[in-house]
Amino acid sequence: MQLTGGGSANSGTVYKLSRSGNGWVATVLHSFVGGDDGSWPEAGLVFDAAGNLYGTTSLGGGSSLCQFGCGTVFQLAPTSGGGWTTSVIHAFGVVDGAYPYDSLVIDNAGNLYGTTMWGGASVYGTAFKLMPSTGGNWRESVLHNFTGGRDGGNPEDSVMLDATGNIYGCAAHGGNSKGPTGMGLVFEIVP
Repeated sequence: MQLTGGGSANSGTVYKLSRSGNGWVATVLHSFVGGDDGSWPEAGLVFDAAGNLYGTTSLGGGSSLCQFGCGTVFQLAPTSGGGWTTSVIHAFGVVDGAYPYDSLVIDNAGNLYGTTMWGGASVYGTAFKLMPSTGGNWRESVLHNFTGGRDGGNPEDSVMLDATGNIYGCAAHGGNSKGPTGMGLVFEIVP
């Protein structure tokens, strides 16, 4: 689980709850310090087959193009001693998106999918994919730059994948409805 705010630098934490007698004990797995490691995690986490956790922070990441950073995608990997090693696998920089507020989705190959609420070619957000590559590195690709028009804009919720790899999600703005920014829509991205 993640907590926005709190932690050693008031930038959020990743924690786990364990049963203890009739109650629960909270253990902090990572306390964000802001800056390069990210801050303000606002969404849930996903596990891969190896037990690694993945999530997003809506701020941080070190980019000076956003006042408090454009956000990150991070990994927590379990260690043999029972602890966790945290690493940023991607820091957003406006061109590829900014402010990921949603949980990630993981496919059977270990690829991660998500959206950013802002940034991209038209500043209405992006849909992205992160693919693991050699040496523990990750390669990011922008799958769609939202325009704020008929394709929507400012996606803030998690996406879903179907069995054939189509991606579905919601955008807060755009669409065919009247109004200055549209009333939002459901989108599909076909590979």
